[in-house]
Amino acid sequence: MNLANYDRTFVSTAEIIAAFFTNVFVNKLYVIALGEFRNDKHKSITDAFKRVASNYAQGASRNYKHYKSVINLLHAYYQDKTRYHAIVFSDFEDNILRQFIPEEYFDDFTSKEKDKTLYDIIIKVIHNTYMELLKPDMLAGIIDDRRDNTYALILKDKIISLLALQHEEYYAKFATKISEKSCTVSLEVAQKLKAALVEETKRRCEIEAEKDKAIGIICQLVEKIKQLQGAVPTPVQKYDEPKVLPKSLPIETKIPQKSPLEAKIMPKVSPVVQKIEKIPPLEEPRISPDPPQRASMYNLFDDADIIDDATDIGFGQ
Repeated sequence: MNLANYDRTFVSTAEIIAAFFTNVFVNKLYVIALGEFRNDKHKSITDAFKRVASNYAQGASRNYKHYKSVINLLHAYYQDKTRYHAIVFSDFEDNILRQFIPEEYFDDFTSKEKDKTLYDIIIKVIHNTYMELLKPDMLAGIIDDRRDNTYALILKDKIISLLALQHEEYYAKFATKISEKSCTVSLEVAQKLKAALVEETKRRCEIEAEKDKAIGIICQLVEKIKQLQGAVPTPVQKYDEPKVLPKSLPIETKIPQKSPLEAKIMPKVSPVVQKIEKIPPLEEPRISPDPPQRASMYNLFDDADIIDDATDIGFGQ
């Protein structure tokens, strides 16, 4: 998912949450599953891992004490990975929720509403991460390819994308949740809510405008390519014009007409040659050396020579 249009604070917060739960599912739960498998509690490490991950996901959603232990560990991880080393839990909770609730009406939230919102966000992350682990490719990658962290990075990116989607949902739907708590809303709150929704809509419109612009550029390039392809046949037709050259062939045919004239003259001279045939020396051209010369050219490429050359470069081996 492209996070270029999101605030840097949101991206860094989402990365911390994603890294925490990736470490829990990929490493800590695997260690627990490996211990149970070695104690012969499960037939395979895969079955043990599925069981442990299921207990973790269901326990967080069904047992509030389990959820509190999870959120306290996330709080400690947040202290360790940020500059807020001494941040108290209430400020930690506010820092997380400010990435999902618009600032314009964040102050209108009560403590209970904050706890419920944070609970919904974390439980949804745990549930969707567990469902992602059950996929065959992900499960095999985490259990069998422990030295390769590719699947861990994929899982982390999935969690970040899930948090981004929750960010979008809360910006669009949180106004409805506020109205359900009270029948009347002050004008100031309504104006803040309207400003937040306008800003969110504007940001989405900018993204769609960039998309339409890119599509328009691609269409223009396609049209130019079609125009260039259509212009290619015109020069080819000009080059085809030299095919008229066969008309010049009759000029060449006039040349061989002279040879028959010369041939007609030759019989007139032939009687003279017949008289010279009686001279013995002229009989030597009959034994011309040309035929043996042609035979010697073929003798240069004997079958034996060809075979030797072929074996030298590896053919026939």
